[in-house]
Amino acid sequence: MISLQSMIDDNTNLIEIYIANAIADKNVIDIGLQSEYIEKILESLPVKNSKTTDFTTYSRNALVYVYDMSNDSQMVHSKQLIKNLIIKPHSSSTMNLYVASYKNSKLPTHLFPCLSDIDDKSEFKLSEYKLSNRVSLIIKTDQYGSYVYIEYRHSPQVEIEKVESTINNLIKTILKKD
Repeated sequence: MISLQSMIDDNTNLIEIYIANAIADKNVIDIGLQSEYIEKILESLPVKNSKTTDFTTYSRNALVYVYDMSNDSQMVHSKQLIKNLIIKPHSSSTMNLYVASYKNSKLPTHLFPCLSDIDDKSEFKLSEYKLSNRVSLIIKTDQYGSYVYIEYRHSPQVEIEKVESTINNLIKTILKKD
């Protein structure tokens, strides 16, 4: 189903796999899911370790300032897209997978410019369901809708076949609700 090796290069340290609706336009990827579909996914998940957090983010050029509303922590990072692709898991599926690999860099907070000079402000709730120390199922909810994606934090020392198997099994479980 998903070959992580094809998404990884020397700079990749983050891969996100979004559950996407059928794609009508190659320039628009609809990743918004109905709450009923998300509830069905959660009922079938083999995870017990979860955490929900509220965030506010401010974006300026390639930098994102993230403020964690629950514990007053802050972080700045840049997320550079390396590769992306759309996968139709099987011919009868009404859902697609949008896979993106990134170079995600954490930076000192003082590198973010003045908040009066920002490109975008966003508030959202993030629910993280950990499957392993590197793989999580994320449900992100903002004012526009809810989104489900699998986050894999890559390291060159990781046994990629085992991670790939975990992710593909999770995708099969999720798409059974399709």
